[in-house]
Amino acid sequence: MRFPYAAKGVSKIFTAEIILLFSGIFGTIAMVLSMMANTGVLVKSTSDVFYVITGALLIVTAVLFVIGGIINIIGYFQAAKDEEGFRKAILCEIFSLFFAFGYQIFVNQTGFLGWLATFLNFISLVLGMFVAFYMIGGLTNLSAKCNRPDMVANGAFILKLLVTLYIISFIVTFIVRYFKENAFNQTIVSLLTILAAVLSVILYFCELVYIAKSSRMLKEEN
Repeated sequence: MRFPYAAKGVSKIFTAEIILLFSGIFGTIAMVLSMMANTGVLVKSTSDVFYVITGALLIVTAVLFVIGGIINIIGYFQAAKDEEGFRKAILCEIFSLFFAFGYQIFVNQTGFLGWLATFLNFISLVLGMFVAFYMIGGLTNLSAKCNRPDMVANGAFILKLLVTLYIISFIVTFIVRYFKENAFNQTIVSLLTILAAVLSVILYFCELVYIAKSSRMLKEEN
């Protein structure tokens, strides 16, 4: 077995990402239901039902997020025994979660605190980019050691795409905050917010597919 720890670790990371994907889906559904309940369009009885469903979905979202996060970190620690890049990813992940928590505290504020939330979100995104960078870089290194030039080329492409999409996402994040502070057309703000979300989804699935392929490759090597 050439990379037993990496094989087990990457398999756990893939499982964790699937769990986190469902967490994100349930969280998005909860947000949509909450917005519908708050519009005042629905009758009171229907709104009450939506609030109950939203609360249940938020609990499920939180539970899945915690479970996925724990499995993810365990996977990183295991994979780090065979590839140094995962060790660096662990440190970035821990600090990213810290800044993301701070962002959630001030996310609905305006003025200075609103910009503070944007700054904390920006730092969290940058650290998240490094997490993905070190993870994909680590998988690319393992692919080279497994003599898989196709996976190396694929990893290099994803790294370039990752950096490009993250930069665009950073720019969009600051533009959205600026527009909110200066009362720009809410339609434009909403479209830019959707754009940022779409970019995040593209990034996520690019990483997920590469993790799946890497996991299969490492299992074949072992």
